[in-house]
Amino acid sequence: MLNGTEVSVNDFPGLALNLYQTANLSSPNRAINLLGMARSYAQLRYNGLAATFYQALLNQMQSSNNSDPIFSQEATDFIAQQSGSTDSANNKKFCFSSIFIVFIIFIFH
Repeated sequence: MLNGTEVSVNDFPGLALNLYQTANLSSPNRAINLLGMARSYAQLRYNGLAATFYQALLNQMQSSNNSDPIFSQEATDFIAQQSGSTDSANNKKFCFSSIFIVFIIFIFH
């Protein structure tokens, strides 16, 4: 359920992506927007776009000397996965859970 409306699990990543893209228009390149878009694209299997947003997140954290070790590791692991392969079933579950958590934080922030 999202804002009182039932949302299919299959529709959730697309809806989350739309909200993060809209938020990014008014507050460009906020870490939470970059992370949310990266996770949404990953869940939608647009891995190239996801990697681009994860890299933008890493670049932003490096340039501001403000990094979150969990998000940095997530971004680094995802980007590395594009070069190799990891357990994709676990990654999909983690990705959906991550999108959901960030989305909830975004809604209540």
